[in-house]
Amino acid sequence: MYDWNDEFDHRPIPEAWEQGRTYLDLLTVLQGETDRGQALSLAHFLDSFLVDAISAYAADPSAVRRLTASGAPASSFSSRINLAAAMGLVDSEEAAALHGLREVRNAYAHAIIPQLDTPEITKATAALATYAGITPHDTNFVVHVAGLRLVMALLNRAHHANKARLVVPEWPMYRPTDKEIELKAEQQRRDAEAKAAAKSKKIRPSRGRPTDS
Repeated sequence: MYDWNDEFDHRPIPEAWEQGRTYLDLLTVLQGETDRGQALSLAHFLDSFLVDAISAYAADPSAVRRLTASGAPASSFSSRINLAAAMGLVDSEEAAALHGLREVRNAYAHAIIPQLDTPEITKATAALATYAGITPHDTNFVVHVAGLRLVMALLNRAHHANKARLVVPEWPMYRPTDKEIELKAEQQRRDAEAKAAAKSKKIRPSRGRPTDS
């Protein structure tokens, strides 16, 4: 888990008020929402945090926009959770909790009267409760507590991800064989010896007889 301290310069995060305002806006929204609204709102905010973190960490943010656009491979909440986990932007517990919230969100989004006693929701509630460190009893309460903890954890994840942004390396055309590596090292050794010998010969003092004055 990430805390509120910046491991690079130890100043409180967020450095600006943008993330703080986002958090306060979310709290305001949640206060006036039903259980359904809370699940949908938490999922929406966390989904946007994942996209921000992925974009901040990726070597090519424009590629991320194409990847997360409507109909693209990472256009769903589920695929973004998996992508963030694959990139190391969320740990296994965070990913499990996010998927748990996604399951509850789907139950509310796809039915007028959601069924919260199904095996899928029971498993989702357990994952959220494990993440939040509470007993998996009432699903809506667990969603509220675990959801806010996820928000606190991911609120500044993009800030940290940007500090470690990926760069595109110069990939080799092929992998040299052990024999090629050995021959190259031998050639470099010979070149170094030849260079050292030439330098020694150049600076060697003359041994001719001294001239009469």
